[in-house]
Amino acid sequence: MRGNIITVQLRSTIFLQQNIVYTPENATMFRELLMPNSEIYNISQPGMTIFGMNPNMPQYGMPWRLCSKSDEEEYNIAFQLGKIDIILAKENPYDSDIEEKFCKKSSEWFSRILE
Repeated sequence: MRGNIITVQLRSTIFLQQNIVYTPENATMFRELLMPNSEIYNISQPGMTIFGMNPNMPQYGMPWRLCSKSDEEEYNIAFQLGKIDIILAKENPYDSDIEEKFCKKSSEWFSRILE
């Protein structure tokens, strides 16, 4: 059965008592600390579209994310209210070491964030 399972996304989450909302300073600091080559995006909130605003641009004080894409995978670090999600989107056979590598990278990033 394991040989037939394809992993398409892995997610790790940490819950916090404080929020790391979008500010240019937060975005710059965490981008340099975690994924220097990443892009900064908004996290869409249902019903929160503001006419005339770029829906991909994060708004001051709102949830936001870092995104790093390659041909093989996509990493997102989503800074949301009360939590941070690290998401790996990658199609991969289950029996590979993808989970071990993802857990190690997530642990490293969470440690950097918390420091």
